Amino acid sequence: MSDLGGRNWTPLLVPVGVVAFLVGAWLVVASGPEPAGPPGTPEGAVESCKLAVTGRLSKPDSATFTSTRWRNGGTVWEVSGVVAVTARDGTPVEAPFQCWAVRTSGEVTSLVLPGGL
Repeated sequence: MSDLGGRNWTPLLVPVGVVAFLVGAWLVVASGPEPAGPPGTPEGAVESCKLAVTGRLSKPDSATFTSTRWRNGGTVWEVSGVVAVTARDGTPVEAPFQCWAVRTSGEVTSLVLPGGL
């Protein structure tokens, strides 16, 4: 690198770049969507899971949730149900989903949803 002010700045740029990258990565992870509904309640877990499901659909506006149920799984709420949606190819589909949300925060930790939606 060029000599600016009589000093070689190259050794300083690498750690500064690494720190900038790590801070940027943390901001992306920390700025995810907030869980919907009151945390710590089954309703909050259901709403968080519905948001997670619609976030993975190719046509989220077409989603209608039916037979949604929840179960207390200790540290997580277990949410399951059926989502009626228009698939990528335009056909109407009813697909089961399973979701797990942290009991205290409502954050979705795992989601099982069939592909092609």
